[in-house]
This record gives sequence, structure tokens and C-alpha cells, in this order.
Amino acid sequence: MSESATSTVHIDNDRTRVTEWRFAKRGAKTGWHRHEYDYVIVPLVDGTLSIEGP
Repeated sequence: MSESATSTVHIDNDRTRVTEWRFAKRGAKTGWHRHEYDYVIVPLVDGTLSIEGP
């Protein structure tokens, strides 16, 4: 089982939510979750990001 990523919410209001995800090592996962709103992902390092749908 791989490690989980950890999240920190920096902004959360009626228009915007900014969440920082930290991945301890390659293969760490956020776990299955849903997004209530449109979202943008900004990677700060190189690598592969896997996104799965329902």
C-alpha cells in the first residue's frame, strides 16, 4: 500500500478553494474524492499525474 498525500486548505470561501497537496514520495495517493467545482492542477515538479473518473 502506498503512502497517502497530505492536504492543506489555504483559501476556502464562497468562490474559491485552494488546496495544497504534498506527496511524500512517488506513488503517494490523495484517495478517491469528488470535486464540487471546476478545478485547476498546478504541478510544481515533474512527474506523471493519474486522474480517474467514476
